[in-house]
Order: sequence, then structure tokens, then C-alpha cells
Amino acid sequence: MSPLWNKSLCLHIAAEQLHLSVQPGWLQQKGWLRARAADAQTLAPAGIEIRCALLQPLPQALDALFTQVQQQTALRRARLRVTLADAHVHFDVVRGDFAACSTQQIEAIAQSCLAELLGDDATSQRLRWQLQPDGRHLLLCAMDGLLVDTLVQLAAQHGLRLDSLQPALCQHWSQHSSALPEGSGVFTLADGGHSLSLCAQRGSITALSRGRDSAAPSLDQRVNRMLASLGAQAQAVGGFVLVARDPAAWAPTPRWTLRDWQEQAP
Repeated sequence: MSPLWNKSLCLHIAAEQLHLSVQPGWLQQKGWLRARAADAQTLAPAGIEIRCALLQPLPQALDALFTQVQQQTALRRARLRVTLADAHVHFDVVRGDFAACSTQQIEAIAQSCLAELLGDDATSQRLRWQLQPDGRHLLLCAMDGLLVDTLVQLAAQHGLRLDSLQPALCQHWSQHSSALPEGSGVFTLADGGHSLSLCAQRGSITALSRGRDSAAPSLDQRVNRMLASLGAQAQAVGGFVLVARDPAAWAPTPRWTLRDWQEQAP
């Protein structure tokens, strides 16, 4: 059979920008690799990186982006992995005694809280929730249903396989939350002028705060207010982790531990 290249497309949808990277896959023939290095260099296309500003509605911008990539490389059966910046996602943390609740009860609570948060707009959202390990905090995550449907339709239209769609926060939390000592502290994701900060206690997300910060001083002030609302002092917090797309632009204060922003692995 002919060799198959399983390309991977990693798309990050930021607040005001699209970032797409295309990486070639491995040469595969019924489960074994039979490519010499010289053959691989001949057959494998170079990786493609595209960044473009969102100057038109998102569906049209995505369609134009995929069309642009198709002019450089074939996309049929390529895997598409999408992350959404927090500007495109609604987050909330609900406090309560959920340990004894059934899945159906928690689902009903989550839907009710989303309706209270977004009003009539809640009906168009795709809701996901996660009960935290302490059983007393419920993390809510809602994505625009129209955006999800658009991504599914465009992927099919351009011959792509939509492998995953998740908030960037979920990806980076999975990669970097281990940097918090004993799972406790403040975790912040900064992308452009947007930032989202989480307070964690022993691996459970207990509070969050988001804002349009442009530098570390305003970020520090907002994080301090979040901690004060929980009755905590910044000096007593064990760790502060910052994952920023452009760390130099934030000039973080010494209390922050910087971690590399990484796109999804191909």
C-alpha cells in the first residue's frame, strides 16, 4: 500500500488572532516504519506556521485559513486539534456540598448556574463541568455552540478529522499544574491582553478571576483581590505559576514561576 502521512494541525483561537501549525506525521505502512532518513526528508513536507489577525467574522476567517493551508499542502485525513483562548469560553466555580450528589443532580446544578450566569444566552452554549477532588467545588466551562458546530463543519468541508476541541486553560493546566507545590497556589494563563487566574488547594480549583491585564502589576493586583476574597494573603501562598504566550511582554514580578507556552503535541 502507499505510505500514509498523518499530518497534525494545531489551531489556537486567541481573542484577536489565529495561530495554526502544521506538522507532518510519521511514515506508516500497516504498523511498521520503512523510511530511511533520506526518504523521510524527501517525503516529509516542512512544518507550516501561520499567524493571522481576526479581521473578519470567525467562521470566514477559519475557512480562509484552511484554504490558505490547502494551497501549500494536502489536508485530507489530517488530524485537527483546537484550543480556545479564555476570551471564547465562559468559566465559573460553584461552591457547595456535591460529594453525595449523583451525576444527574450535578448536571442540573451546572445547567442552573450557567443559566444564572448567562441568562438566555445559556441555551446556545455547550456546557462541560468537572467536580473537583475536594467534592466542594464545581468547575463550569461553556463554549459557544455555534463556534463548535462551525469547527465541525469546516473540518469536514476541508477533509480534516477534528480530534479534539478544548479550552487552552485545560491543556495548560494538565501540562503545568504540577509546578504548584502540593497542588496549591495560583495558576495564571496569559494570552495577549487577556489572563485567567485560578486558585488551587491540594489539586482542587476553588476560585477564578479573569481580566484584560496588560502587564504584571495589574495582574498582581487582581490576583491579590481574588486571594483576599478567599480570606488568604498573598504572602502565605506557596506558589504562583504563569503560563504566558509572550512572557517578556508581561515582565512578571519575582513571585511568579514562568512555564513555557506549548501548543498541543502533534
